[in-house]
Amino acid sequence: MNTRQLVGSVLDTVLRIVIIVAVVMFVYKYAMQAYDFGYRVFAEAPVSTEENAKTISIAVSEDATPEDIGKVLEEKGLIGDAKLFTVQELLSSYHGEMRPGIYELSSDMTAEEMMAVMSTQPEEDEAAVSDGPVTEETDTTDEGGENAGEDNGEDTE
Repeated sequence: MNTRQLVGSVLDTVLRIVIIVAVVMFVYKYAMQAYDFGYRVFAEAPVSTEENAKTISIAVSEDATPEDIGKVLEEKGLIGDAKLFTVQELLSSYHGEMRPGIYELSSDMTAEEMMAVMSTQPEEDEAAVSDGPVTEETDTTDEGGENAGEDNGEDTE
């Protein structure tokens, strides 16, 4: 009986240690993910550099939510994470300030710079936006990354 109690005690101790290690690993893993997400809210870099940036016109309607805008920006490659954009908008000084309209956004802009652009009065008429919350209008870069229709100063004659 003494041996059984000893074996039972050892197994109980091992089981407790395994459970504690599993809990610590679980907490560590998700704490690191939470820290990474929180850090990115305030320090997210643009998705591309100025040399290989693309510019896209985005139409934002009256009923567009930050989630809708974030999803479209992510689909078009202007931001890396739509959920992160939503949290950034919620915590920024631009919360609730984004206006409907057509905006030229570039992939070398940060999310805060994009929100600043979308919080100003748009260049286009607001009545032109009616096809849903957010739509892509045009991509103004060609395959080489150069601006389409830009005069590079060379004669073609």
